[in-house]
Amino acid sequence: MILSTYDGWMAVSFFAEEDEDPAKNIPRSYFIGAITIIILYLLINGAVLYVLPLSEVAKSPLAASAAAAVAFGSWSSTLINIIAVFSIMSILNAYMMIPSRILFGLSREGFFTSYGAVVNKGGTPYISLIICYVVTIIFILYNTYEQLFSLAAVMLTIVTAFSFASLLRLRKKEPDLYRPYRAWGYPYMTILALTVTIVLFIGFAISDLRSFLIVSALFIVSYPFYVLITKLNGVKAQGL
Repeated sequence: MILSTYDGWMAVSFFAEEDEDPAKNIPRSYFIGAITIIILYLLINGAVLYVLPLSEVAKSPLAASAAAAVAFGSWSSTLINIIAVFSIMSILNAYMMIPSRILFGLSREGFFTSYGAVVNKGGTPYISLIICYVVTIIFILYNTYEQLFSLAAVMLTIVTAFSFASLLRLRKKEPDLYRPYRAWGYPYMTILALTVTIVLFIGFAISDLRSFLIVSALFIVSYPFYVLITKLNGVKAQGL
């Protein structure tokens, strides 16, 4: 749940191509977004812990709702639940747009079906979007809400680890590539982040074997599909 709370601070990078000045706006968005989320998260948790003892927080499925009920009465608990539902709905747009942009980019480079790069008059990669909808519906039909969150957490950890590893590999493979801004503390901060992510992944794998096995199976199945697609598109398969 905590990973999902912080997730999204880097989502702007998936829309970098649509930004007029990504070199300036993306780093600014990273810092402002991450700091804002951290401050809000700490303030909300501080308020909850001020109202409820830690033992009550541990037992409550929605601590903010329980804290509101104590502070303002039982009616506020229902209000918090409604706000929580709408807050989840508000991020669905971004969560559906992000994977479709990823498939669009992969398709354009020849690493996914060429149909994924087709856009409508408004510039939306609608076929990639439809594929994401279908996959999402399948997961919803065969998983509970808690299981979906667990799967997302494991998948997010793996993808994040690969992102950090890719940065290390890219800067070593192409040292002269144009980079509009410097990564502070590189490579030490990247290695630290990668190490923490790997430790988190190991923890998830031990505590939630089901999600680990499902995500591992998806990765195993996806590789031959990736090799087949690149071969059909006449593109050389890439790797670390």
